[in-house]
Amino acid sequence: TLAPWDHTITAAAPKLENLSLANNGLSSLEELQSVTGFKNLKHLIIDHNPGVDGLLPEVKMCAVRELWPDLKTLGQMVVKPVINFNLPVNALEGKVPHEQPGCIKMDEKSKGLMQAFVQKYFKLFDQGRGRREFLDEMYQREACFSLSFE
Repeated sequence: TLAPWDHTITAAAPKLENLSLANNGLSSLEELQSVTGFKNLKHLIIDHNPGVDGLLPEVKMCAVRELWPDLKTLGQMVVKPVINFNLPVNALEGKVPHEQPGCIKMDEKSKGLMQAFVQKYFKLFDQGRGRREFLDEMYQREACFSLSFE
């Protein structure tokens, strides 16, 4: 665990920019909370840790970007900047509908097909704990579809 580092090491090296936590036995991304005191961190390596290696790159990227918004690289990956519109948090309150029922009109056969797909997808996703190889059978090489939930 990184908990003993919490204030000791971050206070000793407050301007640290490069940190390798490779091969440190991290059991989850949550352990990185202990080293968020490195406010100038630009490059982070978390490879070869049992609780991190099986995760999708996008999952790792989102987690570290939340902790260090100015991070430049995660291992060999370039961290893409967060898209920011510089709006106050409540700027669109009451102006944007949160949901619009009926935006996608489907007959009962299509609804059944979509429901079966989503159920199988998340069953495979849960079995694989977020690892992409468990979902390979759900993708076609030329597919162009994305679905997100908030």
